[in-house]
Amino acid sequence: MLILIYSETNQSTITQNLGRAEYSYYFVLKEFRPVLERLGTVLEVTNPDEEVDRLYGECLARNEECVFLSFSPPHRTATHYACPTVPVFAWEFSTIPDESWYDDPRNDWRNVLASTGAAITHSSYTVNAVRTAMGADYPITAIPSPVWDRFCARGRQLERRPLAGQVRLKLKGLLVDSRAVDLRAYAPAPLRTGTGIDFKAPVGERELMLDGVVYTSVFNPCDGRKNWEDMLSAFCSTFRDVEDATLVLKLTHFDAEQALSDLLPKLYQNQPYRCRVVLIYGYLADADYEQLVQATRYVVNTSYGEGQCLPLMEFMSCGKPAVAPSNTAMGDYVDADNTFIIESTEELTNWPHDPRSAYRTLRYTANWESLCQAYQASYDVARHDDDRYATMSAHAIDRLEAFCSQDRTYTRLKAFIADVLEHHKVNGKPVDRVAAQLQRKDEIAVQAANVFEGAASPRDCGLRDAVLDGWFLNDSGELLKGFAITAHDTFLDVGCGEGGSTLFAVRQGASVIFTDSELDKVQDLARRVRAESGVASLGLVSNSLPLPLRDGCASKIVCTEVLEHVDEPEQFMAELVRMGRPGAQYLISVPDPVGEHLQKGIAPPSYYQSPNHIQIFSRERFTELVENAGLVIEHRQSSGFFWVMGMIFFWASERAGGNDLSGAVRDRIHAPYPPLMESWARTWQDLLAQPNGLAIKQLLDQFMPKSQVIIARKPVEAQVTSRRTA
Repeated sequence: MLILIYSETNQSTITQNLGRAEYSYYFVLKEFRPVLERLGTVLEVTNPDEEVDRLYGECLARNEECVFLSFSPPHRTATHYACPTVPVFAWEFSTIPDESWYDDPRNDWRNVLASTGAAITHSSYTVNAVRTAMGADYPITAIPSPVWDRFCARGRQLERRPLAGQVRLKLKGLLVDSRAVDLRAYAPAPLRTGTGIDFKAPVGERELMLDGVVYTSVFNPCDGRKNWEDMLSAFCSTFRDVEDATLVLKLTHFDAEQALSDLLPKLYQNQPYRCRVVLIYGYLADADYEQLVQATRYVVNTSYGEGQCLPLMEFMSCGKPAVAPSNTAMGDYVDADNTFIIESTEELTNWPHDPRSAYRTLRYTANWESLCQAYQASYDVARHDDDRYATMSAHAIDRLEAFCSQDRTYTRLKAFIADVLEHHKVNGKPVDRVAAQLQRKDEIAVQAANVFEGAASPRDCGLRDAVLDGWFLNDSGELLKGFAITAHDTFLDVGCGEGGSTLFAVRQGASVIFTDSELDKVQDLARRVRAESGVASLGLVSNSLPLPLRDGCASKIVCTEVLEHVDEPEQFMAELVRMGRPGAQYLISVPDPVGEHLQKGIAPPSYYQSPNHIQIFSRERFTELVENAGLVIEHRQSSGFFWVMGMIFFWASERAGGNDLSGAVRDRIHAPYPPLMESWARTWQDLLAQPNGLAIKQLLDQFMPKSQVIIARKPVEAQVTSRRTA
C-alpha cells in the first residue's frame, strides 16, 4: 500500500512558519510517519494537485492500494482527488463549522467531510462534535499523535524526583529571567525607565540553571487559545513569597519581538513576587531539551481547550505530572491520578478562523482560584510527599502509553484505513450519499440545530436557541436584533457575569465598561477582554449604588437578568438612565413571571431569597419600570421555553440527588450537567430539526417564556433626573 501524506508546512518551511496558523500539523505528521511506515510505503508530497492523482493512477495500474492523508483542517483539505482522501485534524471546540462564508463552501466543514467520507482526529471530544453535525455513524476515529514511545525512552533516563537539583542547559536565543532583567523597561509609559531587549542584536549561546520546584509550559504566546495570562498571574500570586518555585515558559514563534511583546509587560504588572519566571525563546538541542525535562517537576496547561496538546503529552510520557484542566482532548488522558486538575466552565466563543467572529461554539475558561489551588497543592506534594509524586509520575507514563503509544496507533490506523479503502472500493467517492443528507436548508432552525446521539451540552443548545431568537448577530453587529453596536460606541454591561455581551461588543470594536458584584468574574472578564482586543476597557466591582461612573458615560447599556436580584429596582433603573447619553440605547431583561411561578413548585425557597431572585416582575410592572425611568420602549420580546424546562429538570435532579441547594444559582449550572438536562437538550435539538421546528419553538416561547426583554432608548431632548441612593 502507498500512503501519501501532506502538510502545508514541511521541513523546508517550518522555521519561518513556526507559530503561524496550522504550523503544528507538520509535527503531527512527523509523529505519525513511523507508524504509517509499518503499514506501507510512505511518500510525503509537496504539491498535491500535481502528485496525488498521478501517483494514485500509477498504483491502480499495478493493482496497489493507495490513500492520501492530508494533515490539515477540513477547510484546507482538497476534496477533488480521485484518490481516497482522509483529513487528519485537531479541533477543540464544542461544534464544527456548519456555515459558509466568503462564498467558500469548504468553510462549512460538513461539505468537506461529506466529500471525503471519513476523517481522523485526535480526541473523543472532537469525534462527538463531528458526529453531532454528520450523524452518529459518520466514519471518524480518534487517534492521537503517537509520542509516548519516543518520550518514554527519554524519560527512563531521567530522574523522577519531585525537587530538581541544579540542572544546567544551554540555548541559542533569548533568555529572560525575572531575577536578572530590569522589568521597569516594560512598565506603562509614564513609569517606564531603562532600555529593553534589543531584538535586532545577534543572539548568542546562553546558559540557564534551574532548581527547586520547576513548572514548565511550551506554547505559542500569540495563540489566543493558550490563556497564558492566567497561567502567569496565578503563578505569581500563589508563589508571591516562595523563592524556590520557578515557571519556565518555552515559547514557539517565528518572531522573537512579537512573541515577547505581551509577556514582558505582564511580568512587570504581576510584581512583586519572589518566585522566578523564565522565558526561553530559541533553539534547544536534544540534550538540552532533555535537561529541561529533567528539571521540570510539573508540566502546565491553562488553555481554553486543546485538540490534543503535544507538549503536555510529551512531558507526561516522560513521567511528569501535570497542572491542567480535564476537558476537550485533555479529558482523554488527564485524570486525578496524574494531574492536579484545574476546574473550568464553558463560555461562548467563535471558531478561530471565522472572520465574522460569530458566536457559534463553546470553549472552556479556567477557574483562576482553582488554578491557584492546583499550583499550591502540587507544590506541597513536590516538597513534602515523595511517594505521591512517584505514584503520579508512574501513572502519567502508564496513562499516556494506553493513550498514544505507537502500538496502539498502529492497530487503530490499520483497521481504519482498511475500512476506508474497502468502502471506497465498493461505493466510490462518498459524496452523494452524505452530501444529500447535509444539503443546506433555508430555515435557520436547521442551521442552528444538529441532531446527535450521545451527550448534549445544555449550554451549547441554549446558545443555538439564543441565535434563533436574534442574539449574537455578528454580520450586522447586533447583540440582539435591533440593538446594533459599532466601534463608535461606549458599551456598559451592568451585571456582566461571564461576559458574553461584553466580549461581543469588544469584537465590534466598542470601548467597554463592565461591572459585577463578584471580583473573580470581573477579573476573569478583564483578562479575556485584554486577550481579545486592544480596545479601551474598564472593569468595576460594585454591589451598591451609585456606580462610580460619570453621567452620560455610555451609548449602549446592557443589564440582563440583574433587576430580579435588586432590593430597589426603581433606584437601580435611575442609575442606568443617569449613565446613558442622550439617545443612548438600552437592552434590559428580567425573568418572565410564567417561568418564575412554575419553578416555585420545585425550586428551593433559597431561589427566591438573596442573592437569587427577590423580585418577580409582571410584564406590566417591567414595562412601567422602564417607562417611569424616562426611557422610550422600541422593542420587546419573550423567549426561553427551553430554559424553563431545563431549570425544572435541573431542580428535580438536584433534589433527587440530595444536593445542597443553597448559594447563588448561576454558579451551580455548569458541566457536568445532570443526565436529565442533557437528555432534554437532545430532545430540544430533535424538535428544532423538524420541518416546523422553528414555528413550534416560537409558540412554546410565547406560552412559557424564561425571560422578557426590552430594548429602549433615552430621549435626546429630555433631561432625565436621576435618583441616587446615599
